[in-house]
Amino acid sequence: MNDEPTRVLPNQSPKPERLDEKQRQQLTRVAILVIVALLVVTFIFRNTRDVPVSFIFFTKRASLIWVIFSSLVLGFIAGWLLPGQIRRYRERRRTM
Repeated sequence: MNDEPTRVLPNQSPKPERLDEKQRQQLTRVAILVIVALLVVTFIFRNTRDVPVSFIFFTKRASLIWVIFSSLVLGFIAGWLLPGQIRRYRERRRTM
């Protein structure tokens, strides 16, 4: 038999592992998404009042957020469609 007293080691808590680069990037993306989501929700709630929207022949009242959103959508569509139209127009002018 072994007559040596047994050593009892105090409970050592494991060192927390550091985040690797991929985990750090993922955490950063999630933090940015949360911040952007909070900003968007705040933006929506701050722009809910009705405003007059004047069209050519009539005037309508609409919530400001819908006016901003529809302007964004129309601008996106125009930015997506117009460059192709301009390029075709220039190509036709060169061939004439």
